[in-house]
Amino acid sequence: MLRAVSLCCTIREKIPDEFRVGDNYSIMVFGQNPEELEYTYRFTGEYDPQKGLCFDAKNELLDPYAKLITGREVWRQRHAPMRCKRAYEDFAWEGDISR
Repeated sequence: MLRAVSLCCTIREKIPDEFRVGDNYSIMVFGQNPEELEYTYRFTGEYDPQKGLCFDAKNELLDPYAKLITGREVWRQRHAPMRCKRAYEDFAWEGDISR
């Protein structure tokens, strides 16, 4: 069973349970430049692979809905941690044609 979710970014904060509805958490982060914010999640809970419960608070996980993944600025750098980043829709596609 999941006990806690933490948002890991510049400042690591545990997401309070009052921001949880069922299995979903919803928060707003103030005081950060959203264009520079990189983040991961940390889940705390029961670890019992036989039951399909694999929560391990030592691991930082990527957001499955993230549109950008950062952290490996050097090509083929295998051991650098990856992080999520928000994508902005105002990207200039330089004449790229949609199909």
